[in-house]
Amino acid sequence: MIKLKKLLSVILTVLLIFTAVPMGLFGITTSAENETSGTTGGCKWSFDENSLTLTISGNGKMADYSTNSYGTTYNTTPWRNFKICKINIEYGVTHIGNYSFINLNQFSTITFPDSLLSIGKGAFARTSLTSITIPTSVQNIEENAFSLCGLLRGVTVLNNSTIINDSVFSSCSWLTEINFPTGAMDISASAFSNSAFYNDESNWVNNALYIGNHLIYAKIDKPGKFTIKPNTIDIARGTFLNRTNLTDIIIPESVERISDNAFEGCINLTSITIPKKVKHIGISAFNGCAKLTNITIPNSVTKLGISAFRDCIGLKNVYIQKGLKNIEDGVFRGCTGLESITIPDSIENIGYSFSDCSKLKLVNISDIAAWCNINFVSEKSNPLYYAEKLYLNNKEVTDLVIPDGVEKIGNYAFYNCTALKNITIPASVKSIGILSFNNCRELQSVDITDFSAWCKIDFASKESNPLYYAHRLYVNEKLETDVEIPRNFSEIKQYSFINCESIKSVIIPDDITNVGKEAFFGCTGIEKVTINNVDSWCKINFSDLYSNPLYYGKKLYINDNLASEIILSEDITVVNTYAFYNCENIKTIILPRGLKQIKTNAFYNCTGITDIFFPDTLKSIESYAFADCNIKEVWYCGSETDRSRISGERLNKAHWNYDSCGINKSNVYDNACDTVCNVCGHIRTVPHFYDNACDTTCNMCGYVRSVPDHVYDNACDTTCNICGYVRTVPDHVYDNACDTTCNICGYVRTVPDHVYDNACDTTCNICGYVRSVPDHVYDSVCDSDCNICGFKRNPPHEYSNACDTTCNLCGYVRSVPDHVYDNACDTECNECGYKRVVPHKYKNDCSTVCELCGEGYRTIKHTYEKNPFWSYNNNEHWEKCYICNKITDKEKHIYDNDSDPTCNTCGYVRILNKGFYPDSAIEIRHLKTVPRGYTGIYDYIDLQKINKNPSGNYILMKDINLYTYTGLSSSIISKDFTGVFNGNGYTISSLSISQDINSNAGAGLFSHNKGIICNLKIEKAYIACVTANTKSSAVSGIIAMQNSGNIRNCIVYNSTIAGSGGTEIITGGIVGKNNRSGAIQYCMVIRDIGNPQPILAIGNSNSKTPISYSGGICGINYGTINCCENQAGVNAESRYYAYSGGIVGYNNNKISNCINRGIVLFDNKTNNYYASIVGKNDSSGIIENAYSGDMGFCAESGNTNNRVNLAVFKNSGKVNECYIENSLYAPAEGDEGIKCPHDQMTSKETYKGFDFDNVWIMGTYPELRSYNYSECVNGSNHSGGKATCHGQAVCEICGVYYGEKANHTYTEWQTAYEANCTKEGLKVHHCLYCGLEEKTQIAVNNKHIYIKGYDECTLCGHKYTSVIGDTNGDEVINGKDVVYLCNYLANYDYETGKSTVDIFEGADANGDGEINGKDVIILCNYLANFDYETGKSTVELGKGSKRK
Repeated sequence: MIKLKKLLSVILTVLLIFTAVPMGLFGITTSAENETSGTTGGCKWSFDENSLTLTISGNGKMADYSTNSYGTTYNTTPWRNFKICKINIEYGVTHIGNYSFINLNQFSTITFPDSLLSIGKGAFARTSLTSITIPTSVQNIEENAFSLCGLLRGVTVLNNSTIINDSVFSSCSWLTEINFPTGAMDISASAFSNSAFYNDESNWVNNALYIGNHLIYAKIDKPGKFTIKPNTIDIARGTFLNRTNLTDIIIPESVERISDNAFEGCINLTSITIPKKVKHIGISAFNGCAKLTNITIPNSVTKLGISAFRDCIGLKNVYIQKGLKNIEDGVFRGCTGLESITIPDSIENIGYSFSDCSKLKLVNISDIAAWCNINFVSEKSNPLYYAEKLYLNNKEVTDLVIPDGVEKIGNYAFYNCTALKNITIPASVKSIGILSFNNCRELQSVDITDFSAWCKIDFASKESNPLYYAHRLYVNEKLETDVEIPRNFSEIKQYSFINCESIKSVIIPDDITNVGKEAFFGCTGIEKVTINNVDSWCKINFSDLYSNPLYYGKKLYINDNLASEIILSEDITVVNTYAFYNCENIKTIILPRGLKQIKTNAFYNCTGITDIFFPDTLKSIESYAFADCNIKEVWYCGSETDRSRISGERLNKAHWNYDSCGINKSNVYDNACDTVCNVCGHIRTVPHFYDNACDTTCNMCGYVRSVPDHVYDNACDTTCNICGYVRTVPDHVYDNACDTTCNICGYVRTVPDHVYDNACDTTCNICGYVRSVPDHVYDSVCDSDCNICGFKRNPPHEYSNACDTTCNLCGYVRSVPDHVYDNACDTECNECGYKRVVPHKYKNDCSTVCELCGEGYRTIKHTYEKNPFWSYNNNEHWEKCYICNKITDKEKHIYDNDSDPTCNTCGYVRILNKGFYPDSAIEIRHLKTVPRGYTGIYDYIDLQKINKNPSGNYILMKDINLYTYTGLSSSIISKDFTGVFNGNGYTISSLSISQDINSNAGAGLFSHNKGIICNLKIEKAYIACVTANTKSSAVSGIIAMQNSGNIRNCIVYNSTIAGSGGTEIITGGIVGKNNRSGAIQYCMVIRDIGNPQPILAIGNSNSKTPISYSGGICGINYGTINCCENQAGVNAESRYYAYSGGIVGYNNNKISNCINRGIVLFDNKTNNYYASIVGKNDSSGIIENAYSGDMGFCAESGNTNNRVNLAVFKNSGKVNECYIENSLYAPAEGDEGIKCPHDQMTSKETYKGFDFDNVWIMGTYPELRSYNYSECVNGSNHSGGKATCHGQAVCEICGVYYGEKANHTYTEWQTAYEANCTKEGLKVHHCLYCGLEEKTQIAVNNKHIYIKGYDECTLCGHKYTSVIGDTNGDEVINGKDVVYLCNYLANYDYETGKSTVDIFEGADANGDGEINGKDVIILCNYLANFDYETGKSTVELGKGSKRK
């Protein structure tokens, strides 16, 4: 009793402080509720908390969302925290976003609107859908859209145009019913992988999976022929992908579609017959089928996909039948053995289709006109690029006749057709495309039938005109020497007569206004140019100097008369560019009055000109207009001042004669004010003289001018402001007797006020002016008499409805009957529609029928036991409602992979065999059996086989010594590796690669890693890469040449690597180049004591600018390097630039937690960036927690006594916490790094960021734990690790299991659900390691469940009796009520006046009508003074009644 009082006294003291201090000081906040609506892309979403329905509405696309591991860690949807039992997607939505509904497992059906066009990636993955129907509107279902839907049993697709992509229905473990429409479809071979349908052997026929008449997937276990079953209409994407055992295929005539990648990589497929019904051959359908030799594409094919036959290196002959319109990009690219191809006249477009078809000799066509109309994307799109010979119906074409009616010869049409000798072009041709006749170097003649038509042809480029090579133009087989451009032509097209050496004379009509680019280029035979009118000639726009035939002709004739004097008419204002270029015969030029501009090069090299007349209207003489002319005299119509206004060329060497009317003529005027010369019309500037601004007559010449009218201030002003003239005007004009402002001049007069009848009158009795006055004034809204003027109105009372008693306007109260309802639970009045709150009464939360009215069917929400309180066994998990005990359908456990022990859904932990965890810092080594999903590697042959499937998973099962395979010339794994290679703690030794080529060089065990390489040791390796090409590069690394994946836990020991030659030499102990996505971690390079500089890059002296990069871990780093150690020597030499570093030569990304203990050599004779850690750290580079000690210093090559210490030679990025040992060597100028003495460098505390518990071991210097595995791998001195009930401990040094299993380790007891008045509760706990669960029941108690506003328990019907001080509703006053009341106050929001915790009015313990801290105090005081013997307290509580 005393102890209880003391406890309550302490609580009371704390609560006094609690009530005295604002709650915000305790950091007590209330979390904002989740938003229940918003936007998603172009649509809207809303969530109904009552029906648990998510609705997507609007017109357009939903947003795409992201996740990882299919939502097991996170997803970004705004509704991710809601429990959703129904999804409603309304009409108008066109796209369901990526991962929109992933992991929602409370709904089983969904109806898609007919507006839907696409379903995004993973949109419904891991949901509880049981069946779906895809409407006809859907065009595309993206990857994994319905994958891992464990309850999905049926799928119906209504439109055969719907594209079904990779893994759409993968791992749907109950999916057995699949309904497709008739007709060929675009389906991925992996669309149904690992589904129940896929795993049902009865659906497989001869190792092939069919869905109806659709071939989905095929297995080829051994070499041989495969026959597709009859009536099959399509072959799915990737059906036979990389089936290297396939040698022959029988495709039935019923097949209409061969989808993308269907036979890609079938390198042993020798022949194939494409059925005559096939309409579609997909992208890369036969890519890499190296043994195919002949292909016939039937006339039924309308679509031939990109790269369809790419890299079919054995393909020799291709015959395409009429029907196909387009040959897409890359269709025959890389078909290096292709010799002949037949192209039908139906082809309209050819993309980049024939690249590298270097053996192509014969291109056979059936129609020249159709060939001319083909749209070639580039010159290499035309097979003639390689073949050079064109055959028409199997006959070689040397004399090409373009058929009459052809209007266009397309781009590149006869590109490189070197066999052509003569060409005939009809009058119908209107345009010739880019480079159409390029390199037709054997052409001898071009014959045309209509010269006028030839002049109209648009040539796109020089080589579009066959004259470029032929040099001779024939018209109807007659050599054209005298060219006369037809009349009514306004333009001579560009390149029209290019290189036509046969032309001797040219006649240009007056109609020509434009001559195109290089129209007469190369016409060296022109001797005479004849025109009709020199004015027309001046107006011609010449595109360049080669467009004017005078460039070669030099002599201009006007109507067959050699022109020596040029006189232009008055109409000419501009002499155009190049007009008289190179015209040697002109002696005199007289330019007309009105001429304003002489353009550039207009009279260039007119060496015969001596005299010229310029009018005074001339404004501009552009540059080179009279270049190389011999002008002696200039006769100028204007003055010397006028001349200064002429811009451009000055002609200062000539003598200028001013005020001339022509050559040897002066100006004549009538009088002193006359401005126009009587002879030539020259206009001079002479002012008239007047007395004043109003004077109209000139005092000098009597000229009468026009002046403006008198100027007055306004319409009523009488005196002119300029001359003082006085006029007569009428009186002011006003609108009426009350108007104050004159309508004419705006004068304002004073008049009496308006006269009104009363204060409410709005209209003036005199002038009728209407004023604005306030509204009538009434006592109330319903008052009928105005208080000011007595105006009467008739306003009715307003009521909200038939049952409303109070007027909304004036508050008048009337008498009406009570509301009328149908029954006790009816909520809406039949008379007025008033809605009251009357909840149905149910037996429990899972009951659906109201006990009061017998109606009220509702959608129930079972209350299931949630994670970590799922029910499960070894294979399945499920949920159970704790109200009615209903369970959900059982689902199989879901794991990320075969080595994942924990179910992603329920957390069940399964027991695995000895582990294989490739992500740990210390790998488990020397597994005795090959893990599931991996291929064992035992020798060199196995290593080579990786190239056949570079995306597979591999594990090394023994040491491999390659000493018998010396002198390899390239990487053993030469393909881009995208799988997993686990060294399993074993060693590959004596790897030897010597490469000396005249192109890009590079080598390593792996060429390019894009996957995972781990737990591997390489020793005694020697790699040397040399390129003799000064423009090439050499990249080399022991593990890999390049890395775009993950390399970890690898050791390189006693190995040498060197690179030389080219413009870029990159070497590294682990990899040569670590790319942007590459990661290297937990790796170590160990020095060979007898060879202190095994990592070497040397620039080729033959290259002008060789750059060398060398690093202990890698030469160039664009990725991340973490927890790595180098003990090897490093050297980079180049006569241009060299970058060398103990860890990295050149860094462009992040290096962290690394140490260098190897020497870095440098050459003072080169631009050498050398440093103990990084040679150059670029602006994007970050170096953190990097160290250099032991032998980690820089020394001059050949003079190792010259030593310096620096961490980074050149830094443009960030360097944090980098330490170098400086006890022996002086620092270099401008170094980066913190100097650290030897005793600190050998102390664990110095190495910030180093994990000595899991990654590093501290010896004299830190060493990676992975290097020390040999200490106990063959013995029993294992240490570290923790044994569990799940398995033995794992040695921290070598990663081997040892010891015995431990007992279970349980979590604390947790309440799954509380007990109440009718049902027991449940507490559970489970083992942290194996998931074993134990449960215990909580006894039934008196905890009743009440609906807010009602005092009857919904479970047992108990009537609540209010007790003053009872805050939690258990009708007992004790310490629980104090805790409950404090919880209520802590979650109280003073802005809304509500708390998230319900409370009973018994909480008003002091009876003051409010619930606050005072009630806590009196309640604590009451309990502190309670006598349990008498059952009374000396403190009296206030009065309480019902639940609030």
